[in-house]
Amino acid sequence: MDKENNKRRVGRPAVSDEDFRKPRSFKATDAEWDQIKLKAKAAGFSSTSEYIRFKALG
Repeated sequence: MDKENNKRRVGRPAVSDEDFRKPRSFKATDAEWDQIKLKAKAAGFSSTSEYIRFKALG
């Protein structure tokens, strides 16, 4: 509860600037994107973006 106005906050807590991720994009053909998705799934990633981040940043 917010002590100043005694109301409950709605939604999730704010994310710090360091942890906040902005949507990004890059161009890829459908065949390239399909390959990326297949490799992400084979590597055990639940999201393609996590796979791309892992491959780029290690």
